[in-house]
Amino acid sequence: MLKWYKMLTILIAGHTMKLLSFLSLFILPCLVFANDGFGALDAGGIIIGKTDDIAMQKEVLDISYDKIKVDYEFVNESDKDITETIVFPLPPYYVGDPNPAYIGTIPDFKVVVNGQPVKFKTKVRAVTDDENRTETDITQKLRGMGFSDYDIVMAAYNIKKILQDKADILKKNGLLDQDFVYTGGWDIESLWKNYVTYEWKQTFKAHQKLKVSHTYTPLPSSGMSACYINTLLGGDLQSSREGLAKYLCADAKTLDKLDNLAKNDRNWQGYPCLRGADISYILRTANTWKDGIRDFHLILRSKTPDETVSSCFSKSIKQTSPTTYEVKLKNFKPKKDLSVYFGNIDKNAPFTEAKPPVFQ
Repeated sequence: MLKWYKMLTILIAGHTMKLLSFLSLFILPCLVFANDGFGALDAGGIIIGKTDDIAMQKEVLDISYDKIKVDYEFVNESDKDITETIVFPLPPYYVGDPNPAYIGTIPDFKVVVNGQPVKFKTKVRAVTDDENRTETDITQKLRGMGFSDYDIVMAAYNIKKILQDKADILKKNGLLDQDFVYTGGWDIESLWKNYVTYEWKQTFKAHQKLKVSHTYTPLPSSGMSACYINTLLGGDLQSSREGLAKYLCADAKTLDKLDNLAKNDRNWQGYPCLRGADISYILRTANTWKDGIRDFHLILRSKTPDETVSSCFSKSIKQTSPTTYEVKLKNFKPKKDLSVYFGNIDKNAPFTEAKPPVFQ
C-alpha cells in the first residue's frame, strides 16, 4: 500500500519538496481492495485458504473511480455440498500511525448471491508484529482490557484519549513501552495493526453453479497525492509526466492530453493541477480458488472522454469505446495486483470517506 508521500513522489517524479508545504493538508492515501477469498479456519481466526473443489468459472471486474462492481460465477466440482466462510479482506492499518490509510470500513458494500441480497458480518483481528514481521493476535487481550470490537477498529481516531486513559494497562500488557510518556504529539510507535474483514457463510451445491456479486464505493487516492501537475513553480517545471509513465504506464497520447488540459488552467481547489484518482485492487487472492480465474473480464470506465485511464496491468487492454477499456483473459492465475489511474476526474466530485463499523 502506498503512503501519501510515496504516491506524491511517484506522480511528481523528483520535484516533490517544493510542493509538500501546501500539498500535505489535502493528502488522501491509496487503498487496496481484494477479490473474495475462500475462508479457512486457522489459529488466530479466519484467513485466506485454498480449495481444490470450487472453481471460479468467471469474474467480471468493472471499475470506475467511484464504483467497483464484481460478478463471479463459481462451480462446485466435487460430489458433495460444501459450506464455507467467504472472506472479503479490507486493507490493514496501524493504530498509532499519524497518517493511517483509513479508519473504519468501506461504505456501501453489498453482496448478492443468485440474485438475493446476503447479510455479512464485520470481523476485526488486532495483531502486533516483531522485527521479523511475525504477527501475534492480541484481539482477546484487548477485549480483556475493556476494548470492544468497535473500539479496536476505531482506536486510531481516539489515540490521544487511549494514551491518556489506558497507558498503564497498555504497559502492563506489553503494548506500550514502560518508560513511555505521552506528550500530546505523534511521537509514538504503532500500538497494533487491525485486519478488518467482511464474512458470510456460503453453501456450494455439488456440481452446481453459484453467482455472487458485490459492489462498493472505493476509497481511492484522490486528493493532492493523485493530482496531475504540469506547471512552473518557483521557476522550475513541476510535472507528473515521468512518474505517471513509469509507474502507471500512461502512454504518450494520454500524457500529452493531460499536459494540455493542465496548461489550460484546469485548476482544482485553487492549485495548478488536474484532479485524479488511483484505484488499487488485489487480484492474487483469486488463486485460492481452484485454477485461479478461468474466464476473466476487466472493464475500466471513465465518466467522460476527457477523463483518462492508465494501468500497467496488461498490454492487452484495449479501448472499446470513448469511455471504456477492456481486456479478457483465459485461465488467469494472477501474479500481480491491479492499479489504475483515472486522470482529469470531476473536480467537484465528493471525497469518499470510510465509515465506522457495524457489528452484528
